[in-house]
Amino acid sequence: MTNLKEPKSVQVSPVYVCEKCDSNHYESIEYVNKIGKILCECGEVISLRPILNFKVRPVYANSERVVNKKEHINKTKEDKKEIKETECPAKPEPPPVHNEEIKQGQIFDSDEMFEQSVDFLISLGYKKKEAKKLINSKSKLFGEMKINEQNFEQFANFLLFN
Repeated sequence: MTNLKEPKSVQVSPVYVCEKCDSNHYESIEYVNKIGKILCECGEVISLRPILNFKVRPVYANSERVVNKKEHINKTKEDKKEIKETECPAKPEPPPVHNEEIKQGQIFDSDEMFEQSVDFLISLGYKKKEAKKLINSKSKLFGEMKINEQNFEQFANFLLFN
């Protein structure tokens, strides 16, 4: 605890409020000094006074020395666990996968459609391996028609809700 770091720099953005509609406008110092005006969504033009700099200084809290490290670690783990349980919804578990895998060419119109399905699930938080397993298992249940651009949205809904 003796080597506590201090911030190297701070980012500050001036906030301007439109007098007509109370909209907030966050701008960079460079924008304020170069452009000097904001056109609000209500149509009001706000003229900005140039800014030379901001003076910001941190106010540090007193850092207590940790006497019992084990107790401190357990307390920290419990705090993190409480935060995870309250703020993060659980990701749905992928269904069990059968040993028999479908060849991509049998159900997908092209390899590109398979990869698009994988990318779709990855964007929802699945790992690549999980996404491929889920697609292989669900595509068997999707039906006889090949998955292509026309029915991809229907297949995506099927992956999520069935």
